[in-house]
Amino acid sequence: FKNNKPHPWSKDVSSFIVYPEAANQTIYSPRLEENDIGNYSCILRNETHAIKHEIELRLQDKLDNPMPTFRPKDLMVSVGESARFYCEAFVGNLYLPDATNEIVWSQMFDDHPHNVSDSMQVNVTREEGQIIGSYLSIPNIQAHHYGRYRCQIVSGNSAQKLNLSVLLSPVEVTAITDTQLSVLVYIMATLLLVLVVLFAWICRTVQQRTNSKKDNRCSAQFIANNEHESNCLNGVLPAQSVHITKTPNPVQLDSSHMGHEVVIIKNGLRACGTGGVLANAPLVQSKSYFEVKLQQSGHWSIGLATQQTDLNQSVGGKDRESWCLNSNHLVLHGGDVIYRLDASKSATVPNGGQNSPGHTVPNATVPVDLTPVSAPAFPTVPGTVSGADSGLPQEGDTIGVAYDHVELNFYLNGKNLNVPVLNVRGTVHPCLFVDDGAILDIVLDNFAYGPPPGFERILVEQSLL
Repeated sequence: FKNNKPHPWSKDVSSFIVYPEAANQTIYSPRLEENDIGNYSCILRNETHAIKHEIELRLQDKLDNPMPTFRPKDLMVSVGESARFYCEAFVGNLYLPDATNEIVWSQMFDDHPHNVSDSMQVNVTREEGQIIGSYLSIPNIQAHHYGRYRCQIVSGNSAQKLNLSVLLSPVEVTAITDTQLSVLVYIMATLLLVLVVLFAWICRTVQQRTNSKKDNRCSAQFIANNEHESNCLNGVLPAQSVHITKTPNPVQLDSSHMGHEVVIIKNGLRACGTGGVLANAPLVQSKSYFEVKLQQSGHWSIGLATQQTDLNQSVGGKDRESWCLNSNHLVLHGGDVIYRLDASKSATVPNGGQNSPGHTVPNATVPVDLTPVSAPAFPTVPGTVSGADSGLPQEGDTIGVAYDHVELNFYLNGKNLNVPVLNVRGTVHPCLFVDDGAILDIVLDNFAYGPPPGFERILVEQSLL
């Protein structure tokens, strides 16, 4: 809605249009106009609840002061865990040649700023530098980290500073009253009594079955000596049928090896949120294969990684412990671009990548985008070639991954993308990275397109000792 008028809007109301490939979650305007000013609201509802989010759009020629676009949120974290804050503001374009923008995190003691110990600050920009943001990460929370923090944003166009505050607190421990303690003791005593009675009943049942087997004259040895007869003891004993249950696949996404903001659902087969996650089984067989269904578009990475990779980042292939195909159509390892998929359904190898026969080497590498989680991906221009026609991965496609300890290959809907990755080292696991609303489903059996010849699903290594 704009000013309580539902979409679609006429030109005299707003030039914004809905981006259809974003599942009606995004509206955008190629060029803002005066009549775009107003209050926009998005309403999500079901039969019992409704959620409404409002955004006010204002236009101005010159920015006097930084305007906050993302305010950090208070956190309650226990000692030893990690914490991450993010702040962001619109600063506009700089009109003076010597003007600069600055964003700094500080810990406040008695209203005085101090450096944050044992922390890391990463500044990011988007919208051609008109929006600046900063992450503050504290990997190991200690007692001296608790308190108030300030994100200060200074724009070169104004002397006015923007201060955004946030509070880091320990997890509250609620005291138990005497009445609650009495109830808890009563419940525990009742459960203990039930367990004792259940244990006695199980022991008695087992003893009765043991005695019954001893009295049974048709023992296993007797049946073995008369196995030549068509029916056990000429019909004295009925033929026995054995029910065999199919055990579920033990391979799934590993909740003990995932980023802090990753969410695993659907019995360990679906990943969403922000960050990376590994599968719980390494690829130890000679030729292994798995598939990943792109349930919802966003920023994603699919490939292999060791348990030493950084799963708190939203892009795979940024370190030396991961090899991934990304949603921006790049194959990355160690932050280097190995391949770039193009619309001609082939791949190119940038400088520093692996030179394989049949691939060309362009003159420049492609930088990896460090867009914050709060920044939506701006849609492509309407009228361009769709993913189905271009041969590039899109929402609803299936990515196949095959690994034989020599080459790592990726498949798009059963077709080889011809981007073989060599020199994959160490004990690697399947890995998924998600961000910006991406949802990935890992498929470990009952494949949609099937593995290449000689490859099979991931097998779990078991000891026979």
